[in-house]
Amino acid sequence: MQDVTKNEGRTVLFVSHDMNAVQYLCQNIILLEKGSISLIGESSIVTNSYLNKITGKRKKGDLSSRYGKGFISIKDIVIKDSTGEEVNSIQSGSEYKVEIFLQQSF
Repeated sequence: MQDVTKNEGRTVLFVSHDMNAVQYLCQNIILLEKGSISLIGESSIVTNSYLNKITGKRKKGDLSSRYGKGFISIKDIVIKDSTGEEVNSIQSGSEYKVEIFLQQSF
C-alpha cells in the first residue's frame, strides 16, 4: 500500500483499528466516532487521541458491565509503563505491563 500511495500518487482509504499499521502507512487520518468525523490530522496526533479515548472510557473500579456466574471476576486492571508507573493512557508502539486483579467469590 505504501508503494501505491507514495510512488503512484494514488489516494487509498485504509480502515483499521491497528494503530501501528495506521501510523506506518498513513500521513493523515480521519477519526470517526459514531459515524461522524471526530478529528482530522497528522497520524501521530489522531492515533494518540483515539488511544486516549478508548483507554479513558474505563473508569477505575467500574466493572458494572461484566457478566457471568460471578465465581471469579475482575476486580481491577492496571496498566504500567516500562518504569513501573501506572498510566492513564497509552501510546501506540510503546511497551506496557498489564496487571489483572481477580476476585474469587463462592
